[in-house]
Parts: sequence; C-alpha cells; structure tokens
Amino acid sequence: MVLNKKNLNFFYGYVRMKSKKRPAHFDKTLGNKIRILRQLHEMTQVEVADALGYESSGILSLIESGKSGMKREKIYKAAELFGVHPAVLMSPQEFDDEQIKMFIATFKLIRNREKSPHYQAIKALLNIDD
Repeated sequence: MVLNKKNLNFFYGYVRMKSKKRPAHFDKTLGNKIRILRQLHEMTQVEVADALGYESSGILSLIESGKSGMKREKIYKAAELFGVHPAVLMSPQEFDDEQIKMFIATFKLIRNREKSPHYQAIKALLNIDD
C-alpha cells in the first residue's frame, strides 16, 4: 500500500480510537515496527519503556507482540525517540524477518562504515555519490 493522505487519515483515525476498538492488525503492525526500531537502535525493552514513560518493560513486550496497543501520545513519543515521522509507525507496511535482519545489518554497516570493508562496495551497488 502506498502512503498517501487518504490512507494516512485512515490510520490516524485508528490512533484516535481506543486500543480495544482498533483492528488487531493495527496493533500487531505497530508493535512489529517498535521492535524493529528498538533493535535498530540497539536499545533494550527496559530503555525504551523508560524513555516512553512506562513503569515496566512488560508493557513494551505486550506492545511488540501486538497484544496491546499504544496511546497516541506514546506513538508520537516513540516516533521522536527513534527519529521517524509518526506516520511511519502508523502506516500499514509490514516487514518479514528477512527484511528486519537486512535493515538491522544495513543500519549497523552504516553506523560503523569506517570499520567496514564492504561499505564502499554497497554504496557503489546502490549508485550513491558522495
């Protein structure tokens, strides 16, 4: 699904709904993205829970598994924590495990590009100029 104004309004509508009334796939997709971003930032559930103002990391485990939702304020706070637009967290795009592993590996490569002999080769493959 392409992100546009129409489907963003649709998902913003879900965020305005009470967690129990949202479709199950919304919380599952959101939780998966929170887990991905937490791993990409090499943060623990405890660190993210503290940063978002939760009293325990148990709620973050429930969120990441899709068993619990997040209030709108927490979604905005998570987006700020991870440096993404809230629409990224609320979009319907899902990722499978292979994509997650690729995102994490790519992120680590970029973060440690001075130490990686593969960085320039990947940059050339992607046709990225300095």
